[in-house]
Amino acid sequence: MLRLGDPGWLLRADVRTLPLADGCLDGIWCQAALLHLTRGDVPTALAEFSRVTRPGGLLHLLVAEGENEGFEVAQMYGADRNRWFTYHRADILFGLLDDAGFTITETWRTSSNREWLGLRARRL
Repeated sequence: MLRLGDPGWLLRADVRTLPLADGCLDGIWCQAALLHLTRGDVPTALAEFSRVTRPGGLLHLLVAEGENEGFEVAQMYGADRNRWFTYHRADILFGLLDDAGFTITETWRTSSNREWLGLRARRL
């Protein structure tokens, strides 16, 4: 995606180890990215989101809702590719966000090619 439209100021990074200072962001927009982390890596990513977000900062998060985890064939850019997909149960995800220092302020659900759970949260 960066190669397709990088204006020169975008940063490529691993959400589990963000190369950013503590509390340097006012908010994070994470739209379907946790879909491709293993379930075991999600708490690490959420802890990083908390670390780099200032107290009172916002988190927008959209995850695939469900219980499965594993490789699936996905149509990407005109080719079938095996990609990792992790689905999340709301109750477990909400606990992980609480553990990471976020309080949920809004939730919603939507459907497209899968069921999605969206939320907004504020860092304590």
